[in-house]
Amino acid sequence: MANSIIFVSGKGGVGKTMISTNVSTALARSGKRVLLLDADFGLANANIMLGIKGDYSLADVLEGSVDINSAISETKDGLRILCGGSGLSNLVGLDQEARFRIIRLVEPLEDTIDYLIIDAPAGIEDNALCYAGASDEICLILTTEPTSFMDAYATVKVLSMEKKINKIKIIVNMAESISSGKAVFGRFQDIVCRFLPVTLELTGVIPSSKNIQQSIVNRSPMIKNNSNLKDISLLSEISHTIVNNIKTPENNNLSFFQGLLSGVA
Repeated sequence: MANSIIFVSGKGGVGKTMISTNVSTALARSGKRVLLLDADFGLANANIMLGIKGDYSLADVLEGSVDINSAISETKDGLRILCGGSGLSNLVGLDQEARFRIIRLVEPLEDTIDYLIIDAPAGIEDNALCYAGASDEICLILTTEPTSFMDAYATVKVLSMEKKINKIKIIVNMAESISSGKAVFGRFQDIVCRFLPVTLELTGVIPSSKNIQQSIVNRSPMIKNNSNLKDISLLSEISHTIVNNIKTPENNNLSFFQGLLSGVA
């Protein structure tokens, strides 16, 4: 049964896709079988950050134009990606029937992978909540901006109240320094623990970096750039921390897809 890890954020522009593509690439380069599901349906861009142009997307599969395997692209590192499609309004705000149809299409792939990485839509739309509720690990991306702080809190609150999530990993991105990032996490943790029954775990801090920004422009994950070992080390450490601490919820022997289909999520 594949381990599932979802990356969520309270708002867009906080580096969620950058982190999910780097973690996915790191796992693939270590020999793991990884499928990255770009679940930001209608606004998917993970394939762009990976520097690949898939001929088809999940939209084509839903239309019946191609089968699921034809919609999967693969990087040189062996990372497979299923793109949700971009600029397609019919994929935004999917109803339950459409989501379950996607699940049934993708579920057979689970036997061929070790890790399913989900790059969720930003915010607290139904798609993000649905997939987060069925994932083994939830990683919330937070920045030092006040809007990110407040939107991240709103996301944690909804996950706690609607999906009964009580453990969430936090990655602080675009921090001024490691110490300032830890301070941001500390303040966020104080507020969350004061009002919500949720345990937060700091998975890592990523300081602002011109090298990371350039890797996005170059459409190549930072983890592959051997010219800056400091940034690579940070991203690799975050990847290892997430993977080494995966804990499947107690009394839940269901896979990610089974959880969704059974209504557990």
